[in-house]
Amino acid sequence: MVTEKEKMVGKSLVPTQILIDKTWIFSAQRLILETNIINQEQFKGFSHFFSKEIENHGEKYFDYDKIECVLYLRSRLSGDFFNPVGVSGRKMIKKYFIDKKIDRNKRDEIPLLAMGSEILWIIGYGINERLLADSNTKNILKVSVTLC
Repeated sequence: MVTEKEKMVGKSLVPTQILIDKTWIFSAQRLILETNIINQEQFKGFSHFFSKEIENHGEKYFDYDKIECVLYLRSRLSGDFFNPVGVSGRKMIKKYFIDKKIDRNKRDEIPLLAMGSEILWIIGYGINERLLADSNTKNILKVSVTLC
């Protein structure tokens, strides 16, 4: 199923619930997002991504069993946080954007894959290490993003 979402409030992306095993087209952001559940055997086939998890900005693998509520693609909100790869503990998204020197006028345009206030993926930037799939993960959420 392909769903088109083009609503923007100012520069912010209107929160869009992301259903699994679907393809989403966000024309205003020039972004296509696909989600699928895969198993450990399929995941092993993608092992060439393991060592380059941070550099590979187009495809991520999350532990689906750790996802506790509905996922949304949206802009940042006050209180958003994640556990960046290689950093112990959580970091507020606001602080992450400041540390990465992302122009404050562009911050609301960056799409976030979110589970409540916890961010799985700052698309094009960072991922949440706490929710990444590993060799022990049974149900894996594969999220692919294509910029068009």
